[in-house]
This record gives sequence, C-alpha cells and structure tokens, in this order.
Amino acid sequence: MDDRELDRLLDAAAPQLSDGEAALAQELATSVAHGAGLSDRAWPRRRRPRRPYVIGGVAIGALALSAAMTQDAWMMGVPPHMTIEPGGQRLYEPIEFVVTTGDGQRSTCQLFLEFRDLDEGEMEELGRFVRRKDWSAWTDDLRDAATDDSPGLEDQFGAELRGVVPELGEPADDGPRLTGFGTSCEAGE
Repeated sequence: MDDRELDRLLDAAAPQLSDGEAALAQELATSVAHGAGLSDRAWPRRRRPRRPYVIGGVAIGALALSAAMTQDAWMMGVPPHMTIEPGGQRLYEPIEFVVTTGDGQRSTCQLFLEFRDLDEGEMEELGRFVRRKDWSAWTDDLRDAATDDSPGLEDQFGAELRGVVPELGEPADDGPRLTGFGTSCEAGE
C-alpha cells in the first residue's frame, strides 16, 4: 500500500459533512487563512512526511513506551505471571519439571526462585547453577510446590543455593536471601 492508496482509504472513511457543516468549515478555514495573511490562492502546499522520519518516530515511541512500563507491569508478562514485592528479584532461569495427576494428565511446570538484595554477579551465578543442575531428585518436592503443598521447600532451596552464594541468609535475615518462589504450569498431552 502506498501513500495515495492510504489517502483514498482515509478519504472514504471520513465522516460525510452536511452542506451547512461544509460551508461553516470552509468559512472557518478561509478566515484562519486571511488572519494568518494567506489568500485563498496562496495556501501552503501539504508536505508528506518522509518514511525514515515516520519509522524513526515509531521507533522512538516504542522505546519511550517500553521505558515507561513499571516493574510490576513487566513482571506480569513474565512467568509465573505474578508480581514480586518491591525490591525483590526473580531468577529468570526456571527449574522445569513435569507433574502427572492421578488421572494421567501431564502438565509442564516451571518454578522461578525469588530473592532480595543480591547483586548482578550473584544472580548470574545462581542462574548458571539452576540451568546446569539436575533437579530430577527433587521431583516430588517440585510437584508439591506446583500444588501449593510444599512444606520446607524454601529451606531446601536455601541450603542448596548457599553452596553457590554463601552470603545467602535465612528468609527472615537482613541482606541477601531467598524470599520464595512462584510456579507456572501448562497442561500438556
């Protein structure tokens, strides 16, 4: 679609003015032109914006819009699709596992660990650890986490992760600590 086709489509979609409305619009436009020192014959030519400017404007608008998003709005778009408390950090390397219900339905699940007061280096170390670790021995505990019946799982995670970040304290401590986790499951086969 080129500019002329777009103009034709916009003209066709424009509301139709009654004769009285058209006359009033013409009179208003003429008086504005005369007030600005323009005659009926000296209307300025309409310049079409150049495509690079339009594309640049769209890119800048998209950048401004993405920069204006709040952390909570952004967090809602990232599994497990829930916010975290202010100052919290979510590890985006999920622990993946499969849950099979009693009737044989399988769900693919992800568990996301949440922390407080970790620096970027510690978050990266934890991400690498979670990505490389074989979590198959944790299957029962992870399944319980997916059904919100996971007593002591935070303590197990804390003990495991202190091997990676020794400064990781207990949930009630000040300083770097594991604050919890969130799960996200999708029904499978």
